[in-house]
Amino acid sequence: AAVTAQMWRVARGATGAAMATLALAALVRGVGDVIDNSGSALSWLSPIAWAQQMRPFVDLRWWPLALLIALTLGLVAVAATLEIR
Repeated sequence: AAVTAQMWRVARGATGAAMATLALAALVRGVGDVIDNSGSALSWLSPIAWAQQMRPFVDLRWWPLALLIALTLGLVAVAATLEIR
């Protein structure tokens, strides 16, 4: 949402773009989970699936959390760069 807020002048446009991105991520994850119940390669393209792939109650894996942190830091850096311009 921080990146879309810098790209659109109107709040409605920024919110719509952020929600469309979220919907696309959910769609990609859903299609990937239909292909393989435990998560196909397509599921890995969606950040929504990364939390599930940590498998906290079965086989704890920390590296999907590192992906989420890296994505968050990257998006914050992009938003800060766009805000400066």
